[in-house]
Amino acid sequence: MEGGEWAWQWRTKEMVWSVAAIVVSLMVLIIWEKLWLKPRRIRSILEKQGITGPKPSFPMGNLSEIEHIQSQFSSATFMYTTGHRQHLQVGDPKLLKELNRLKTWDLGKPTQLTKHLKPLLGSGIITGNGRYWSFQRNLIAPQFYLSKIQNMVDFMEESTKTMIKKWERIIEENGGEMAEIVIDNDMKELTGDIISKVCFGGSYDIGNQIFSKLTALQNALAKPTVVIGLLFPRILPTKENKEVWRLEKEIKELILKVVHNHKLHNQSSKDQNQKDLLQIILESTADDEEKNNNRRGAWGILKKFKHKRDSQKLIMDICKNIYFAGSDTTAVLLTWTLVQLSLHPQWQHRLRAEILETFPNILPHCFRDMDKLRKMKQQLEDECHVGCHLACHPLFLGLISGGASLPLDDQCHLSMVIQETLRLYGPGIRVSREAFEEVKVGDMVVPKGTYVSVFISAIHREKEMWGEDADEFKPERFERGVSEACKYPQAYLPFGLGNRICVGQKFSITEAKIALTLLLSNFSFSLSPNYRHSPFYNLVLSPKYGAPLLVTKL
Repeated sequence: MEGGEWAWQWRTKEMVWSVAAIVVSLMVLIIWEKLWLKPRRIRSILEKQGITGPKPSFPMGNLSEIEHIQSQFSSATFMYTTGHRQHLQVGDPKLLKELNRLKTWDLGKPTQLTKHLKPLLGSGIITGNGRYWSFQRNLIAPQFYLSKIQNMVDFMEESTKTMIKKWERIIEENGGEMAEIVIDNDMKELTGDIISKVCFGGSYDIGNQIFSKLTALQNALAKPTVVIGLLFPRILPTKENKEVWRLEKEIKELILKVVHNHKLHNQSSKDQNQKDLLQIILESTADDEEKNNNRRGAWGILKKFKHKRDSQKLIMDICKNIYFAGSDTTAVLLTWTLVQLSLHPQWQHRLRAEILETFPNILPHCFRDMDKLRKMKQQLEDECHVGCHLACHPLFLGLISGGASLPLDDQCHLSMVIQETLRLYGPGIRVSREAFEEVKVGDMVVPKGTYVSVFISAIHREKEMWGEDADEFKPERFERGVSEACKYPQAYLPFGLGNRICVGQKFSITEAKIALTLLLSNFSFSLSPNYRHSPFYNLVLSPKYGAPLLVTKL
């Protein structure tokens, strides 16, 4: 018996060790496939098509030399490796044109980025993919057509005038002539107030708390201790992750409060014809069987929203993205524009003269006169994506035009200044995509698993495309539009490219134009001695040490 029991125990241990050996072997094979074979296979396919790049070292790839590589080959198309990820950086103008034309869902936002930003943006329009993203896009995009923006200009004017009064009080408290104001915070407050009113029917009261916590969450996710490549980083109870979880929960509670208040307001409101974006979102995600059945044929996405939790997730994803993108991007555009005008006062004088010529008397609601505003309407949306052909795609038909066409024969000074600011200091510095399946870009085959990126900041300063003065602020380069400003117009990408081009670009530009018109009519700007020029990227390109300007009341 003892011998038999000993033999049984030995066989059991032997089986355990065998299973363990098999498991370990499988794990080694999986890791070897992911870290070595897969990147090598992708590189081999790209190399056969003439795409080259620096030789990677195992296991970090080219991570240590990536900044040098990107700056050296900004206008070229090449490949490089970071860890187990194989990247294809596109700088060739012909390939950029083909990327702009691409209409597939198989080239979407990288999974790595989506997971990292999930606490901040969920699976919203900025980071989502596939049908879930498509549904949101087609829900949101029509709300930013020019015909809809015309109904928003009063809110833009009202919010800007409120901030003007705030600045006037600050100047009065400092002697009545001039004061140093750190404008980047006020620009966020301004754009936050506008997006709260036009999209969510509320003022900056609750929105202020949401924007503040979104900024805190953005900073928490940017801390180096929150490692993107770490296995399941969100389940580890580190100090940083606890902070992320807390902020995520508080943002959710605040947005749900906005939704609740909005529902209460609509129940008591007599005007049911004027709907803001939040009302449209609520109606689209309502758990109504008839509405769902009507929409399934077109989108097939609402069939997933049978439960309150699913509908709530969609509402949260959309709201987070609108709050973040609708505030931060335009705020940094306004900030960098005023910084550049402070550095180049001659352009400040030109803009002021143009404003006075177009609006001799800036009276309340004067921006409702779309004919006057159209005189200052820039052609950025029509020209910066020459060759994109996005409007030809039935899924996004009318997205760029928005039901209205913009004149191509007139390029005002304000348009030129905004375009040049976006070229040098656009909110986004890079476009990143992941090939979820094999994708053909023009004549090139992009293997599944490849990370495709476009380094916008480098392309926007490439001398081969923009001339020897590419690093200088020269708005006059856009006098005849983008097609004359750049050797390759498809290389101007301030709002992204392809079917994921920013849906709110018209809204952002109109908002910036109205705000700048009112600000330049009331104040002059010069750079403060305390200003330190240090562009810093944390999802958007911002002044790292703020933007203190000397603001003088006219």
